[in-house]
Amino acid sequence: LHVAGGVLMYGIPEFRLPKDIVQHEIEGLKELGVDIECNMVIGKVLTIDELFHDYGFEAVYVASGAGLPRFMGIPGESLKGVYSANEYLTRVNLMKAYQEGSATPIMKSRAVAVVGGGNVAMDAARCAKRLGAETVYIVYRRGMAELPARKEEVEHAEEEGIIFKTLTNPVEVLGNEDGWVRGMTCVEMELGEPDASGRRRPIVKEGSEFELDVDTMIMALGTSPNPLIRSTTPGLEADKHGCLITNGPDGLTSRPFVYAGGDAVTGAATVILAMGAGKEAAKAIDKRPDFPAGSQGSVNPCLILPNLPAAVADGDGVCIVAAPKEAAYAGTIPMPELEHPRCAVWHPAPPGIGPAGRARRAAALAALAAQALLGRGACVCLAGTGLGAGVPMVCRPAG
Repeated sequence: LHVAGGVLMYGIPEFRLPKDIVQHEIEGLKELGVDIECNMVIGKVLTIDELFHDYGFEAVYVASGAGLPRFMGIPGESLKGVYSANEYLTRVNLMKAYQEGSATPIMKSRAVAVVGGGNVAMDAARCAKRLGAETVYIVYRRGMAELPARKEEVEHAEEEGIIFKTLTNPVEVLGNEDGWVRGMTCVEMELGEPDASGRRRPIVKEGSEFELDVDTMIMALGTSPNPLIRSTTPGLEADKHGCLITNGPDGLTSRPFVYAGGDAVTGAATVILAMGAGKEAAKAIDKRPDFPAGSQGSVNPCLILPNLPAAVADGDGVCIVAAPKEAAYAGTIPMPELEHPRCAVWHPAPPGIGPAGRARRAAALAALAAQALLGRGACVCLAGTGLGAGVPMVCRPAG
């Protein structure tokens, strides 16, 4: 996305979680030194392997959530006016579709049916009511007692006039001659014996078909992790639901140094569980041995190396500094802590990477070179200015 915050920004409505609170937390992370690259689709723009091999990251934590919506697979789901809850809420919360002149407008609905009974269904229904819909239904195939949404969310929806049509299941979406939703055919249900989930299994009542008059249908049937990351990361194992498999609470996956947590592992769950998973994984990552630093020796003049891999292959000890592109082009980087502050190696980053990303790429190259040279008697020191501050450098040992 073009903003940070994930489901806290695009999924949960303002009336439940004010975005100023989320933005305050994001700004706090930035002040701690976290670099946030937006519009960066891992698996498309970059892969996890590229983060390791081209950028030199030592660990990756996958917190990509579970944003792939589920549908029922019934006739008419492709009609205009049928939304997934993800799309509907994203348009409303993130893209401000309710505003005049919005680039991603949302239709003005008269009667809305939200299919599902979880917290997301309640959010979608309450948003639809606020957008001016006269009638909003929650259509759920089990009873009120089986609703998976939190009790408070159900009570708030009832207070706002949402109509609960429980023990009801859609079987077809009906459209008009222009391809827009005009209603849906439903059947009444009754509860039988408990199924694998422990809840009583809904059974169709014979001859109970009826038509519900709506012009918008929102599917809030749950989500699953997007397959993009696992399909572009060899060796990353997932279960039959597409959730990444981890080795206990530390979040380590089947790939070394690749960790995961939150909905990407558990399937759709809660924000607080995802936050806890991130903290546990951070502790585990932090316990890993850090970059192997040697003793700092005398510093010899730095070399401009247009071909870093060749220099590493030759076995020379070199000084490599990560710095913003402008400093590298100028040919000089002030480094008062070094005896011979000549200049930096610069390898341009892919298009779309900001200054912080460019510096990180240079830092990655420095780290890769350092790993190769440490075994040849080179020592490591830390230096840098601006965005490159504190990145590994490799220097010739004294003598």
